[in-house]
Amino acid sequence: MPAAAITGLLLLSAFFLLGTLATAWRREEKDKLEPRDPHPRGRTTGQVLANAGVAQILALLVGIFPSHTHLLQMMLAASFAAATADTLASELGTVYGRRFYNCLTWKAIRKG
Repeated sequence: MPAAAITGLLLLSAFFLLGTLATAWRREEKDKLEPRDPHPRGRTTGQVLANAGVAQILALLVGIFPSHTHLLQMMLAASFAAATADTLASELGTVYGRRFYNCLTWKAIRKG
């Protein structure tokens, strides 16, 4: 197996493990929050594609453009870092955060 594939699998595994742990962390407390919008408890297809879609495209590009493997691997790592940060911020922010703001309007919003 090429080194790029191993790196990609390790990054995907780390993202999946950290996301799963953060989602399960203090689940009972998060379940008590009243959601702003009703949504399914699990991840939707759109959320999965938003978090892993860029990484998937980059992984395909490694196969198409092997001479750019190092650059594409860095981009792949950056996409997983962003997805992991987003997931951990949303899951752990509801447990540990004190003030919440809408990132589009910068107005204070309630927890949940």
